[in-house]
Amino acid sequence: MLTAMLSSLLLLIVPILARSHSTADTHITRHGSALYLGPNRWTASGANVYWLGLDENVQPPAGEPYDPITKASYPTKARITEAFDTLVALGARTARSQTMGVSVGNPLSVMPSLGVVNEKAFESMDWAVREARRTGVRIFAPFVSTPSRVHALILDGKEIKRLRIR
Repeated sequence: MLTAMLSSLLLLIVPILARSHSTADTHITRHGSALYLGPNRWTASGANVYWLGLDENVQPPAGEPYDPITKASYPTKARITEAFDTLVALGARTARSQTMGVSVGNPLSVMPSLGVVNEKAFESMDWAVREARRTGVRIFAPFVSTPSRVHALILDGKEIKRLRIR
């Protein structure tokens, strides 16, 4: 039993330890239709971890920031770290997180209302960037949520409105 547990643990840890940190500052480049990380061919594979900026899946403990209208809270450092470790264990190279780029429209967003910046909202995003760097995973943070209709959510009192941006 102990041998099986240690073997399972090694299967999770070895990919994390084996990940090269020398490429953390290397840009992904394109040559023709191929992508490269340094001299090596690179392909994007990963998961949609959309909640790295705002998380509506977990209700935080009492006293922590929480928006009951959108059920949004900030993800914990432990939850973010676990997500990146899981991505690495599964061989992922990327994480898409729309709430790191599209973050408007509720009191916990980067921009809760037009022209107002919520500095607290950057804490979970900063931790996600730190964990991405630690694990070698690249983050895709889209700045619009729909390619066919660019829009933003703007909070007006308690009502959320969709505005088309041209």
